[in-house]
Amino acid sequence: KYSEVDYSILSMDANEIAKNLYIGDQKSATNYNFLQQLGIQHIIVAG
Repeated sequence: KYSEVDYSILSMDANEIAKNLYIGDQKSATNYNFLQQLGIQHIIVAG
């Protein structure tokens, strides 16, 4: 399954992920791809 470390990125704000993708942040792009693999419904939007 997924480890505790994997789940730690789920607390990222979806808007922050989108912003980082827009400015070409590769790490966030990788995290976003991981979140897509989990399923978009699993993204936790902070705030």
